[in-house]
Amino acid sequence: MTGSMSELSKMTIVNVLLRAYYPARFLELSTPQTGHGFKQTRNELCARADLAKYRVPVTSQRPVGDADQADIEDGSPTSDDLVDTILGRLGNRPTYDVILCDPFHSYMDSLNDLRNAWRLLVPGGTLVVHDCNPATEQHASPLRNDGIWCGRTFEAFLDFVCRADLPYFTIDADHGIGVVRKDGNPCGGHPFDSLFKTTTPTGRAVWDGTSPEDDRFGVFDTNRAELLNLVTVEAFDAVWSYRRRSSSDVVAGSSEASKFLCVGGGQGTEWTRGRTQTEIIGRYEEMAARVEALRTADALRIGEFRAQIDQQQKLFEE
Repeated sequence: MTGSMSELSKMTIVNVLLRAYYPARFLELSTPQTGHGFKQTRNELCARADLAKYRVPVTSQRPVGDADQADIEDGSPTSDDLVDTILGRLGNRPTYDVILCDPFHSYMDSLNDLRNAWRLLVPGGTLVVHDCNPATEQHASPLRNDGIWCGRTFEAFLDFVCRADLPYFTIDADHGIGVVRKDGNPCGGHPFDSLFKTTTPTGRAVWDGTSPEDDRFGVFDTNRAELLNLVTVEAFDAVWSYRRRSSSDVVAGSSEASKFLCVGGGQGTEWTRGRTQTEIIGRYEEMAARVEALRTADALRIGEFRAQIDQQQKLFEE
């Protein structure tokens, strides 16, 4: 099912990760032309869930129609501006446990978004990247076309993970769902530990021998399984079977595929499009304050539980 669509989607993977990081801080970084899945975010698993859309400058490499033009010129910040603003207000501290990066699919836009998302990801966090496994050369066209368009995101994804020797894998579903781990110490270990790999020496030699000026899709197509650390849906399913069996969201008697798709339809927080920089900063500070309030409440509850345990222990000793 290389490069094909299946019932396992990018938002399925996001929601599985949100459960693993609960309570998670989640961000989708996308454009008016990409994303389109944020309403499926399991908000009850999130300490915060943010949708950050940015405008794509119109150039000869980004042909757009009239409908797209209205979205692009809505006054949203660019990807760089947006991330610089967020980091600046947080003292250059990364914020999110899980980030879905669904960039405009040119090479430079994709690479820029991956780098910006990485700046916002906490150590131990996970980056999910959409459209990393285009099935055909037409799907991987540098210019947007009608129908399925993955563009050059696969190329930027491989440059990003290979050059930094990052642990990653790609699920062979929904046109390729890349999953990248940022080194750190996540509580309880990463749920996908057994699937992560760095680029193999053979894969690195093959990919390092190409450049954006070469026929990189041809090299990719011949070696995609090794280059992407490609994982089948069945292999992913095996890793997560025990989680699904114990999940309260799994409906008895549902099909294996439908068990992955237990996602909510609640609206998350969209705080970038159509707002000024001042409004964006104010909204971000409001959300940051809510997160701190949740942390304080959790600390108080933990303190109460410990006091109760100590009291019970004293009674037992007496």
